[in-house]
Amino acid sequence: MLKKILYGFLALIALIILVSFFLPGTAHVERTTEINAPAAKVFPLLNDLKAWDVWSPWDAKDPDMAKTWGEVTSGEGATYSWEGDPEQVGSGTMTITEVIENQKVVTQLDFGDQGTAMGGFDLSESDGVTKVTWYFDTDVSSPFLIGKYFGMMMDGFVGPDFEAGLNNLKEYIEAMPPYSIEIAETTFGDIHYLFIRGVCAQSDLQPNMEERAGVLMGYVGESGVEVAGMPFSMYHSWGDEVDFAFCIPVSGEMDIDHESIEYAYMEEATFVKGTHVGAYDHLGTSYDEIQRYLEDNAIMSKGPAVEYYENDPGEVEEADLITSIYFPKDS
Repeated sequence: MLKKILYGFLALIALIILVSFFLPGTAHVERTTEINAPAAKVFPLLNDLKAWDVWSPWDAKDPDMAKTWGEVTSGEGATYSWEGDPEQVGSGTMTITEVIENQKVVTQLDFGDQGTAMGGFDLSESDGVTKVTWYFDTDVSSPFLIGKYFGMMMDGFVGPDFEAGLNNLKEYIEAMPPYSIEIAETTFGDIHYLFIRGVCAQSDLQPNMEERAGVLMGYVGESGVEVAGMPFSMYHSWGDEVDFAFCIPVSGEMDIDHESIEYAYMEEATFVKGTHVGAYDHLGTSYDEIQRYLEDNAIMSKGPAVEYYENDPGEVEEADLITSIYFPKDS
């Protein structure tokens, strides 16, 4: 009887080993959702690793998880590391390795002793609805025998997290206040203004812009300079690194004695103007619309873009904010 049990056990082991040779050496997991928003609205929340905080499924699983971002946090080369509860989120590093704007984001995952994997998002838009597929691929050929059987369970381990994350993403985006954009050609300029210029990584633009705004508004308030309009921003270049300026219109030409504040005059010229009504979160989408307008009408733009804030976010609802975006038309 004991021999029969032993032979049966050995036969079972042999069967498990034999079957493992026919199991796939890779594991693939994917989940898909449809979001009622254009791809240009979805893409920034995938391409910017810091933006993952608003929809990631893992923050809820381990609120005490430690997170660290690299010097680059969006686009190719962006990195993010985490360390948390081994039974919930584990630890690892993610790097964005490839990006096609509004179409895909590809990531490389390194789980240390647990191995590596590839992942990412594919986006496709139709009639203002974006289909988002979140996928994950990893080699499960080792350790021998165990790896392939573990790979068969991968969908059950990872799939529910992907579903939760995509649901969070969908809910967050669809709850965003609406916006509108109207594009036309117009004249703009004849403005005297004070400005502070800076250069920083795109991911650090907001705090850098706020810092310079504070310095300039403080100077204007203390010196009694006559302000002639709402503040505006100027973008001389845009990429991983942004060359920008925060500006305040003033009543006329003036001499400035300040280490970082300068005076300038903008002559009147022809611009392509986009009037954005709605939350600032949607400005990236409006910029995309203006770029398409320029391309469709074979218009060359030369010089810095101007972002003019027509009303005060402290005085109106987010949905009623008006931002005028000007691209100088190359004559």
